[in-house]
Amino acid sequence: MAAMKRTLLVVDDEKPILDSLTSLFRRVYDVVTAPSGLAGLEVLRARTAHIVLSDQRMPDMTGDEFLSRARELAPDSVRILFTGYADVEAVTRAVNRGKIYGYIAKPWNSSDLETLVHQAAQHYELAEANRRLTGELQEMNQQLERKVVARTRELEELEDYKESLLRSLGWGMLVVDLGGTVKSFNPAAEVTLGFTASQAQGHRYTEVPGLAPFFDELARSLATGKAGAYQETETTTPTRHTLYLGFVVNPLVVHSGERKGSIVSFSDITEKRQMEMQLNQTEKLSTIGQLAGGVAHEINNPLGVILGFTQILLKQAGFTDQNVRRLQNVERQALRCKDIVSSLLKFARRSKMQVQPLQVNHVVEETLALMGRQLEMENIRLERDLAPDLPDIGGDENELEQVFFNLIVNARHALAGSAPENQDNLVLTVRSRLADGWVEVRVDDTGPGIPLPMWEKIFDPFFTTKEPGQGTGLGLSVSRGIVKRHGGDLRLEQSSERGSTFLVRLPVPARPISPIFVEPAPHAEAAKGLRILVVDDEEDIREICADYLSEQNEVTAVGSGMKALEALATRDYGLVLLDVMMPELDGIATLERMRKMGVASPVVIMTGKADERIMSAQQRLNILEILEKPFSISELERVLERVTRGK
Repeated sequence: MAAMKRTLLVVDDEKPILDSLTSLFRRVYDVVTAPSGLAGLEVLRARTAHIVLSDQRMPDMTGDEFLSRARELAPDSVRILFTGYADVEAVTRAVNRGKIYGYIAKPWNSSDLETLVHQAAQHYELAEANRRLTGELQEMNQQLERKVVARTRELEELEDYKESLLRSLGWGMLVVDLGGTVKSFNPAAEVTLGFTASQAQGHRYTEVPGLAPFFDELARSLATGKAGAYQETETTTPTRHTLYLGFVVNPLVVHSGERKGSIVSFSDITEKRQMEMQLNQTEKLSTIGQLAGGVAHEINNPLGVILGFTQILLKQAGFTDQNVRRLQNVERQALRCKDIVSSLLKFARRSKMQVQPLQVNHVVEETLALMGRQLEMENIRLERDLAPDLPDIGGDENELEQVFFNLIVNARHALAGSAPENQDNLVLTVRSRLADGWVEVRVDDTGPGIPLPMWEKIFDPFFTTKEPGQGTGLGLSVSRGIVKRHGGDLRLEQSSERGSTFLVRLPVPARPISPIFVEPAPHAEAAKGLRILVVDDEEDIREICADYLSEQNEVTAVGSGMKALEALATRDYGLVLLDVMMPELDGIATLERMRKMGVASPVVIMTGKADERIMSAQQRLNILEILEKPFSISELERVLERVTRGK
């Protein structure tokens, strides 16, 4: 006989969402929809709904208000809220009042939503099985009271039946009598909690450490005789394995109304909890990615001004050798900042690796060159033991430099936290060697070490031992991900009160890696005789472009998209340099209006981040080139030379 379809009530004021969720779940569930909270309550008055899935933001009432009233009409239903990030307070309120089983954030992943709804159905079945079991036990006790002559025999049969039933259940079940003694402990409970029935049965539940997650609820149930609510808790098995449990504690009552004890039903929900944590981490990473893009844009404009004016000054004569060196130092540090911003954007975009043949020692030395002065200022002695003649590996130099940079920064932080008596022995050592087809790099420090319980947690996203504001907890997680993408491994090899050692292993390819050929850019000469329109809301960017370009070209600089359209309506321009991020009318919207006006001028987009919107507009709006900020004078010259050649 086919299993009965569970009824799923979906409440949302947007019909496309109702249609989408109906299509997603109708093969497994009997889907009923309602366009508002009031309509949803009418459905619940008319029929049974096993699972209720509701939006938070609706015109007649909020989702948590609806689910609170739905609980009164259908107390056995399993209720789920889907909501946006801004509604966390409503979610917290709903969870604390026991109105919902779970929630999922918009926009959701269909697979995640299906998993959550299926788990809700399983939860409903667990609660239903618990109610059914309690009812069966009560019925059995009623039968025993009617059969006085066979009372002893039937009690034995009931005990045997109860134990058989408990043994056959897939959920963990334990029964405690009114004195607090464990009377039954089924095989599923043994498997879930990791110890045998003999270690629990016959003992008071408070004497069995493995039952600690149920102590408070069992005490309440035995004292009051009232049914408990579904709860979730974290525990540790005897093998030190972290486990998440979902459980319910209800009184065990016979037909006469006499209480005999309490019954606990529970299941392992570790997989569900891990999925929820992964969803939370994904949301955090998404937020960080958006923040990275925004920060990069804000940094790129002033960085472009510094780089541009420095390079303009370097092209001028009359400076002393000392001032030229100073300007070159400014240029070099500005380019370094540009690379850091570029790495930040790569993290936000998850760009594809650029695999090249690499010398690991070279990458290590480049990283140490960045950190050397800082280590020296903090009285940290840097020691190198880099094996010569290591074979090339295949990898992305920027990504691997990020790995070694993170490891060295962490080692520096550990050394900074050393005890006062160790301040004269702060040593950071970097070693490399070839071992069985692997290039290995070890980063050692003489810091206070990492406690054993934290060895695996240190690679979890957002886990950090640093003080608030000193770290994000992403460094080791991202670094391990990078190394694994290269086919290698990153691990904590050893740690004690005398320091820690991190090991990076990278495979030596069976065949040599071919370098990526990049055609050298042709020598670019500054464009001459062009009429150029520069459009940017940053005055300094307009000034630097005008300062350089106006020597041999006619340059007009404006600060908004609307002023650009006014200028283009009165004159023709041989080139338009157009910023994207501008108030009121952004660069892409400005370009769309230009093309509708019939302006065919070559357009170069200037942007801090080339996102999908810009890339999709490149061909549609005939964008000549995308110039990523902060750009150098040589990059600007290359673009202008291309325009000149195309004339």
